[in-house]
Amino acid sequence: VSSALLQRAINHVLAGNTRRGFEFAARVILVLKESRSTNAEFVAYSMAILVPTVAHFSEIIAYAVNFYLGDDKQKERAEIVRLSDSINKENTRNLMVYVYEILRKYL
Repeated sequence: VSSALLQRAINHVLAGNTRRGFEFAARVILVLKESRSTNAEFVAYSMAILVPTVAHFSEIIAYAVNFYLGDDKQKERAEIVRLSDSINKENTRNLMVYVYEILRKYL
């Protein structure tokens, strides 16, 4: 099993499409079982993927916090807090607009 396959599984889950992401991750686990990879190999693949991405995700989160803490973002910050008070599908969709804006500016 390649680390690229595991990376795709992680990306699916982290990208927010959880149902499809979990289905993809389940397929990856099945492939791992069929390939007779040991638990140690699975952990090694996972760590090789996760460790480098943690720093990247942390950097994006820090960028987002700094961005929305700016004096010129008071309106957006208030809306993010309002949407976060009651999590449902509509609010999650609306919150993702702010996430996509950060990703657009950051990337």
